[in-house]
Amino acid sequence: MPLLGSLAGVQGADPDIASTALDGAGRSLDMAGGLLALAASVSTLALSASVISTGLLADRFFSPRTAAPSPGR
Repeated sequence: MPLLGSLAGVQGADPDIASTALDGAGRSLDMAGGLLALAASVSTLALSASVISTGLLADRFFSPRTAAPSPGR
């Protein structure tokens, strides 16, 4: 599924892109330290949401299905 590969690539590049963008935005918009920290937190939340949803998609479509019962049953 090409979508999962694309999402994985974006997730890998996101920290570099975000740090560069936040640096430029902070200078251009005269953002104070607290506002930059808030922007970084929002970026981190967006990345974590994409990691969770990508993992759920991967589990849904690419996990092997096992029919073996657990040892305790």
